[in-house]
Amino acid sequence: MTAASNNKALVAGVAAQITESDCTKIRVQLLGTANVRLMAAPNATTPSSFDGAVWLTAPGQLIPGGLTLADLFPGTATPVRLFALSDANTTVSYSHD
Repeated sequence: MTAASNNKALVAGVAAQITESDCTKIRVQLLGTANVRLMAAPNATTPSSFDGAVWLTAPGQLIPGGLTLADLFPGTATPVRLFALSDANTTVSYSHD
């Protein structure tokens, strides 16, 4: 991963863009205790649905670096941005390239 590790505070019920630019690979770790859904998009527009999301449900749960957004979200055409939606206020750590 070329990008430095960052933390992102998530507000309950509010979708937040995790990636600040287009990327192909991602590492995400749940630092808090709330369930978090991750969803990719082909641009910076928040997805209208989180159907098909990848869930983080346990503190410390990790999606390791090196996995591509295309591998994680095969149903999303040209996934280049990642969004998160949490059940309660929480924090994730992430890096991408």
